[in-house]
Amino acid sequence: INEIDVNDWESNTLYDGYSVDDPTIINFWKVVRELTNDKRTQLLLFATGSPQVPITGFKDLQGNGKIQKFKLKKSGTLKEFPISHTCFNRIDLPPYTSYIQLKQKLLRAITEGMIGFQRD
Repeated sequence: INEIDVNDWESNTLYDGYSVDDPTIINFWKVVRELTNDKRTQLLLFATGSPQVPITGFKDLQGNGKIQKFKLKKSGTLKEFPISHTCFNRIDLPPYTSYIQLKQKLLRAITEGMIGFQRD
């Protein structure tokens, strides 16, 4: 598995209900940067249904048969976990107010969300 380029991922991400400088988004990318590459791969699989980045990078991420950039959408309550929509390369991310809460909820979501997937 290739190393996931977090800078490329972040620069090719769209936001719905969030801005780039929103504390939740800042914390999201801080968590992603601190993850091992294996955990980043799990996150990518959780969000997109694929453990691999296109050879040309995140700008060419596919979804629904076309280029579909990764998106973080503001959705849910603080008690809820992030929800992925793999056809749209989207994570519905509640507006967590703390780094710790975001990290715990995200890691649990990607770990438990993997149960339905088989990796070859």
